[in-house]
Amino acid sequence: MSGAERNKLCGCGSGKKAKKCCTSIKSPPVPASKTYSAMIIEAAIMASTDSKESRGIAIEQLKSIVSAERLSKKDFTNANLNLAIAYQHQGEHRNALATLDVIKHDNKSDLSESIMYQAAISYGALGHTEHACKLFQSIIDKWKSKAKPDSASRNQRGLMLIEAGKAFALDGDSLKAIDCWQKSIKLLEEFSEREAEHIGRARANLSLQKLYGEEESKQEEGVEELNLSTTAKLKVGDLKGVANNYCNLGNYFRSKKRYGRAIAYYRKDLSISRLIGDKRDLATTLGNFSTMYAELKQFKQARKMLAEAKSIELELDDESLLQAIEKQLIYTNKLAKDAGTTKVGIGDKALCSCDSGKLYNDCCGMADFEPIDLSHIYGGISEEATDLHEELSSLGITPCPLDLILRKIPEGSLRRSWMQSHVHDGWVSISELPDMASIHMFSAREMLKKALDDDLSSALSTVILSVCYLEAFINQISFFLYQNKEDDYIKTLNLPDQLVIDGPLSYQRKCSLETKWREISDCLNGEGWLGSQKEWQQAKDVIHIRNEFVHFKSNGYEQVVPSPQKKEAIYSKVPKSVELKDVPHSWPFKFLTGSLARWTIDSAQDLVDALKSNYSKDRKNIPKSTINS
Repeated sequence: MSGAERNKLCGCGSGKKAKKCCTSIKSPPVPASKTYSAMIIEAAIMASTDSKESRGIAIEQLKSIVSAERLSKKDFTNANLNLAIAYQHQGEHRNALATLDVIKHDNKSDLSESIMYQAAISYGALGHTEHACKLFQSIIDKWKSKAKPDSASRNQRGLMLIEAGKAFALDGDSLKAIDCWQKSIKLLEEFSEREAEHIGRARANLSLQKLYGEEESKQEEGVEELNLSTTAKLKVGDLKGVANNYCNLGNYFRSKKRYGRAIAYYRKDLSISRLIGDKRDLATTLGNFSTMYAELKQFKQARKMLAEAKSIELELDDESLLQAIEKQLIYTNKLAKDAGTTKVGIGDKALCSCDSGKLYNDCCGMADFEPIDLSHIYGGISEEATDLHEELSSLGITPCPLDLILRKIPEGSLRRSWMQSHVHDGWVSISELPDMASIHMFSAREMLKKALDDDLSSALSTVILSVCYLEAFINQISFFLYQNKEDDYIKTLNLPDQLVIDGPLSYQRKCSLETKWREISDCLNGEGWLGSQKEWQQAKDVIHIRNEFVHFKSNGYEQVVPSPQKKEAIYSKVPKSVELKDVPHSWPFKFLTGSLARWTIDSAQDLVDALKSNYSKDRKNIPKSTINS
């Protein structure tokens, strides 16, 4: 490269001189097992992912390759073409166009068609839709004079027509856009297995046109199709397509003043756009969100999003994006000024713009939270729950909530919580009730491992947690009985009066542990059931020992040497099978052994299992009058 060329602006679009930018990068070392061609393919694959980190690595690798000495013309062309595409995935369309400009080509070649196609995509993204449409139309016109396309060409044309349709739609020619997408689907269906993602995009674009039609039935059809398209795109990993669907659905519901649903879609779009890392799409989403916030009189949030969009625009140096953001800022400031003039509430005091008469925070604003995926933490319906449902149904018994709650959990499993979903207008709120009984028992078993190694504190923890398990379990059952008291089967049970009158919280706080166990057991398994169970006597002994530890009374010194002939009354609560320590110390130090810890866990678990087993037995032998016909 000559000195004059080295002082020119670098073709990568960085704004730096070539000698300070790409030409200063040394040729990348080529591993013996790799050629530049192989490295270009490797970088192209990384650039096509939805990971911004991978694309960043790919861009640096391709920039390094194009500056390499003794690079063949073919490799130079391929590296620049893939670099331009990588820039497009990042939303850096000015850099993409600058990179395409350095590729020399014959206007009649297939390479020329590829360059025109990529340039049209970037011009369209930058808002120059008229020029983008001219480039796409030129490509389509040239097809008419070419020989019948082979398989690879048909595949490529199908992909090109998707982007052409988008450009024509943005330019206002919806009929031509629809024609492009329909032809695209027809061409790509030949390659349906590998082109499912792009077929989905074309169909989503067709569905989008229905949203802007005048017929309400067609609009609803378009919404349903876009939601189905989103599900399909998620299955094939088309995150960019999913984000586009969410953006378009958000725009639609915003136009219908269904702001809660619009917020839910915009939030999902924003979350995925950040993940993907397409800077221009992210700025567009922020702009859409900001104008809706302004309409909802949430001006602080609107300006915050516009500030982020502005920082992205400065990074991209995108004139059309700048103009859009400036318009959105003017719009936001005007609405803020109008609100001040008319002295209407803003922010927390704003009435919701959906005309419900409620405050925004108590209405559509309830949907304004970051999308969270809880499925990977808590999973779906467990296999044993499904089996139980099928078993009861086969006996002609309608399953009730208690059947699932009182089922036996497989040994070693931990049920963390119960989840409850509430479906609103396009968004879902999720509530959680922790299964503290399971958590206490799991923790007790973990402590037992240390207690068996003669760890004093772990033995004490195990005793306390075993009784915590018994109380948490019976509290949970009282809550579920009250919550489901209108269930057909639960109506047949004799619920405790205090539970029915005062509700579960008061009942759990005011009644003793033994009272709750007696009343709930009578309710589930019949009057007097609990007192007839040997497991209950053992559990009462465990509760007594735990109370003596937790509410320890300092009533004087206990003789330890010589060992007293008469033992404290508490010794009668421990079965002979439990090994105590033979040491010259008071009773707490003798009691806190691994053996006692194991007995307390087993006693607590045995009582719960007995209650569950008897309940299950009674349910399966339920009188015919209560069986679902």
